[in-house]
Amino acid sequence: TSSKGAAKNGTPITLYEKYTVDLVVVGSSAVCPTTGARVGKGEGFAELEWGILSEQGNLDAENVLVVTTVHDCQVFDEHVEPWKTL
Repeated sequence: TSSKGAAKNGTPITLYEKYTVDLVVVGSSAVCPTTGARVGKGEGFAELEWGILSEQGNLDAENVLVVTTVHDCQVFDEHVEPWKTL
């Protein structure tokens, strides 16, 4: 599993270590490729982690690459509110 792979191949760090996050992979229910907006699952964990890492200085929001994977039917034009069409 991915947690076993992370434990085997990853490097443990503490919450207070300084490091630079250069890639964020985040789950999405719907995305807008024009604006970069996304709808998650509604729990707010991605935003919470983003906020903590930013506050600690480990994530520079202007320079970090954010990626997600979605099916074609989860990609919406910027003028559509996807939560109203589901």
